[in-house]
Amino acid sequence: MAGTAKSMILAAGLGTRLRPLTDAIPKCLVPIAGRPLLEYWIDGLCDAGISEARVNTHAHADQVRAYIEQVNAEGRLHLAESFEPELLGSAGTIAANADLADGADEVVIVYADNFSDVDLRRLLAFPPRARRSIHDAPVPRPRSPGLRNRRAG
Repeated sequence: MAGTAKSMILAAGLGTRLRPLTDAIPKCLVPIAGRPLLEYWIDGLCDAGISEARVNTHAHADQVRAYIEQVNAEGRLHLAESFEPELLGSAGTIAANADLADGADEVVIVYADNFSDVDLRRLLAFPPRARRSIHDAPVPRPRSPGLRNRRAG
């Protein structure tokens, strides 16, 4: 990573496809192998040298807020909350948090409800043009949720 990077962690969604789990817990805190899903992303961001991130919240915001406080107390990464009284959608959230890019060379956008083993440190080491070609693959039905969007291969 050449310069300063920050992250926007999209975590505000309702998690309707994970119900009944998400009736009581936000989708970003659903445990995977005993750890909240968001913890995997926090670890990845820290490993990539990112020290500042913002998390949008809506559903079960109080639980995510408590998790943010816990992460901040550890001191590895500074998280700030961006509460959405009404869901803004991915693009709306990014537009509403455009100031996050101030002073950053790069902003890594993470969907906190997706589990991935991507090595963000290695990804940021690629030139920006190469990164776009890795992650901007067209999908047949971009408005359709879930795995049906993913191309084989």
